[in-house]
Amino acid sequence: MSTIGLALGGGGAKGFAHVGVLRALEQLDIKADLVVGTSMGGIIGAMYAAGLSVDRIETHLRATGLTVLASREQSHLGLFGRDKVVRWLHQVVGDVTFEQLARKLAVVAVDLESEAEVILDSGPVVDALLATSAFPGVFAPVRCNGRYLIDGGVLNNVPFDVARHLGADHVIACSVSFHRHSLFQNETLIGESEPFVRQLASRGGVANIWAVVERTLAIMQDGHLKRKLAECPPDVLLCPEVGHVGLFDVRQYDACLAAGMAAVYAHETELIVLRNRAARPPRPPIFWKKLRGFLRMS
Repeated sequence: MSTIGLALGGGGAKGFAHVGVLRALEQLDIKADLVVGTSMGGIIGAMYAAGLSVDRIETHLRATGLTVLASREQSHLGLFGRDKVVRWLHQVVGDVTFEQLARKLAVVAVDLESEAEVILDSGPVVDALLATSAFPGVFAPVRCNGRYLIDGGVLNNVPFDVARHLGADHVIACSVSFHRHSLFQNETLIGESEPFVRQLASRGGVANIWAVVERTLAIMQDGHLKRKLAECPPDVLLCPEVGHVGLFDVRQYDACLAAGMAAVYAHETELIVLRNRAARPPRPPIFWKKLRGFLRMS
C-alpha cells in the first residue's frame, strides 16, 4: 500500500473547517498516514496524529473558546501570552514527542531572522505547535534551538509540498483561506466572539486593523501558494467556503464544520479514486523488469 498525506492550512478560526474535513474523510474511509500542518492546521493535525477521534477533537475545540488567549504577554512582542495555551495543548495532545505519535506529523514554522521555512518533526510536540501558531502580533515569536520562530503561514500556509518531501505518495490538501469576503462590511475579526476579545478588539478600531493584517498576509500567502501549486500540486485541493469567518470568530464553528464536510464531498469521486489507488499493493520489482523486457522485444 502507498501512503496518503494530509496537509492542513492555517487560518485561525477558519481552521475549524479541518474538523469537518477529517469527519468526511473518515466517512469515505480515507485515513492519512502522514499529517502536515501550519498554524491552526498544525494544531488540529497534531490532535489527529496523536490518535484522538474526530469526536474528541470537536469536543476539545468547542469547549475551549477564546478564554484560552486571555493572558498577558510580558515581552510585549505579542497581544496575548501563551501560558493558558501551553496548558491547553498539554491537556489535549499530552506531553509527547513527535516520535511517540500514532501517525507521522510535521508542522511548519518560519525563522524570523534567517527568513527560512522550518519543518518541525522531532522533539516535543507542544513546543512545535507554539511555534507554528505564533501569528505575528498575536503571539510572540517562540525561541527554539537559538532561533526565533513564527507562524509557518508567512511562507507556507498549506504545506502539501512538505507532505511530498516527507514521503507521501498521494496528498490531500485543505486551504481555508482560498475564499475571501469583502472587508469592513461587518466585524470580521470579532463576529460573535467572547466578551474579553470583543472588548479588547474594539479599542481604537483594532478589529479593522486585524482585518487588514489578516488580508495582507493572505495576499502574500497567495503568491507562495500559486508557485507551489505549479511546482508540486496535491492530488486533491479542498477549499472550504469560510471566507466570512474572522481570525477569532470561534462561534462560527458549526458553519466551518459544515463547509469542511461540503468541500470533501465536492471532490468525492477524486477522493475515492485516490483511496482505491493507495490501497493497491505496489507492483513487485520483477513485474517492472519483465515489462521493460517485453517493451524492448516489441
